Amino acid sequence: MRATLLLAMTCGVLALPVAARADEVRITDPVGGTYRNGQVLTIKWDYTFLGLYPKTADEKKMEIYVRNYDTSMWLGQLATVDVLSRGYTWAIMNVPPGRYALYFSKDSEPARGTCAISEVFTIEQGTGRFFAVPTTGASIRITSPVAGRTYYIGRTMPIRWDTSLIADQKNIWLQTCWPDGKPAAGAYPATNTGSYDWVIGETAENDLRVCLSTMGEKKVTGMSGTFHIRFRPELKRAMPGPMRVIRK
Repeated sequence: MRATLLLAMTCGVLALPVAARADEVRITDPVGGTYRNGQVLTIKWDYTFLGLYPKTADEKKMEIYVRNYDTSMWLGQLATVDVLSRGYTWAIMNVPPGRYALYFSKDSEPARGTCAISEVFTIEQGTGRFFAVPTTGASIRITSPVAGRTYYIGRTMPIRWDTSLIADQKNIWLQTCWPDGKPAAGAYPATNTGSYDWVIGETAENDLRVCLSTMGEKKVTGMSGTFHIRFRPELKRAMPGPMRVIRK
């Protein structure tokens, strides 16, 4: 369905008049379907520019929001992306089971508001891959995120670790954990470079820790201090209704 038809739908604070010559964004994935927490969803879209080719960062910037289809509750901003990239990888974490839709908003066309809405898809509880973090033995030193610091949903949080203890490892597992060390989401493979930039895709405010683990039978692990994931203050003011908090 074309975005111009989808824009006729009411979509809260993002529903604004449509510009006459706005560029068109068409979401090609997800197209319905069922996904689980702990699973990776690759979001894809086509972009047709009808005016001048976007050159500046502001002209290319597009925001992706998540909304519960049944309750109409905004779960927050998922990410800020380059519209020309035509894709974004969402590691689904801590999303309450239900039916959802993605809303795209292009900042360079403020009069347009929502420029595309996905087809409704389902998210189930799921489990993902989890590893247990031991409390004894040698551990990987994590220097970022910083304990006590607040990081905002939709922005990038740097994850940094010391590789000297695991220099022979090509890849490692990355995972978010609750403050008590229990897994909060599935683990995902990352190259052992000592650096990973996480675009925070959480849809709820939580206190979390980052956990690392080597692959294979002999486990070497590490855990960061507890940090805070929060919605940006300006986004909270724009979103109707109370924010959903999964776990304190």
